[in-house]
Amino acid sequence: MKKKISVLPAVAAMILLATAAVTGYRCNSRLSPGGNAPPHRRAGPGRIRTVTPGRRSFTVRIPWFGKVESKTAVSIIAPERGRIVSVDAPDESTVMKGTVLFTLGGPRIRARSATLRARIASLRRQAALAGEIVTLKREAVAGKMARREELLSAEESLARIRSRLKAAEEERAALRRMIRIRAPREGVMTRRRVNPGQEVGKGAVLAELVPAGSLRIAATLFPPGNVALTGLSAVAEPASGGSVSVTVTKVLPQRTKEGASTVWLEGPDVDGHFAPGESVSGHLILARHEKALAIPRPAVVYDDRERPFVFVKRPDGYHRQPVKTGETEGGWVEIKEGVGEKDRVVVEGAYELFYRDFNRIYKVED
Repeated sequence: MKKKISVLPAVAAMILLATAAVTGYRCNSRLSPGGNAPPHRRAGPGRIRTVTPGRRSFTVRIPWFGKVESKTAVSIIAPERGRIVSVDAPDESTVMKGTVLFTLGGPRIRARSATLRARIASLRRQAALAGEIVTLKREAVAGKMARREELLSAEESLARIRSRLKAAEEERAALRRMIRIRAPREGVMTRRRVNPGQEVGKGAVLAELVPAGSLRIAATLFPPGNVALTGLSAVAEPASGGSVSVTVTKVLPQRTKEGASTVWLEGPDVDGHFAPGESVSGHLILARHEKALAIPRPAVVYDDRERPFVFVKRPDGYHRQPVKTGETEGGWVEIKEGVGEKDRVVVEGAYELFYRDFNRIYKVED
């Protein structure tokens, strides 16, 4: 008796394979960017979330960069030729009036000091001897043993010696004052030009003293045309962090070769946060747009030419809408043209819409 071979398993396997092939073809046709399925049957992006525009305030800013400078500065001058023995005040430190900034020394000053010391000692001895002579002459005149003219001559000689002694002592005191160069007023010692051991001539500039409240910022910026800058507020950003409020006090008439304007920025806190010669940057507050129409920053999509647009949800799908943007602040973008307050703007999934099919309208599949 011949065995019967069952064909049911083979038939079932063929049916499964055929079903899988057809299903795969339909899936590929539906998901492929080049498929011919109508838009409402095409698979849309993953997660899409929409919002309506809101109202926000925006600040119109102009970036600037510049350097800190002093309106007035006092030059610290070497009063005598000599050698810098020490620098007695730290650079960029605030010093009080009378603070010792530098000490002068060297062979020349030591020799002059020794000469004055020897002269003073000699004149003191001469003065003591002349004083004794005057005393003797006075006694002799009283005892009628000397003429009064002799007493007057002795007193005149004593006066001359004492005058020379006083001049020598004053010269030594002046030398002692000169070798300790002090701050003529309160301020910040800056722009030091010498170091210990360096020889300097009389009248050489050793450093500068910037009085308190005399710093300003010379800032360079590119403002729009026909904008009055004087009196506008600005913000300076110290390297340590934070911000310092300043005001435009003057616009210099000349422009840089690149066409930029230079302005002076001043404020009461500049001295406490910056040092002369320090580079600094910040922004100028040009205007404020109150209650402007705004959308979250992720909603704005840019094409290869940096043209901004958004996707707006309509009854028949998501439409690409060109927009005119303004300022950006706090994660929001100011919208000047292109959408209204009641439009549903895609805030999540906009770039996915853009990259999947730039020119198509995506049907809503709620």
